[in-house]
Amino acid sequence: MSANEISPFNTYTDDFTTTRWLVRAGVIGDWRYRSWNFRPSANVAYMEETQ
Repeated sequence: MSANEISPFNTYTDDFTTTRWLVRAGVIGDWRYRSWNFRPSANVAYMEETQ
């Protein structure tokens, strides 16, 4: 979260806030079956910004 102040062309001042979310997850496996090796993986990412 942030609080911001902007003054375009030094004519007036305006305020606004932002909220940010960043979520990330991952899963990795390692399985062996006889001479076979399996390494499945999955990833998820989510980002959101509101002003």
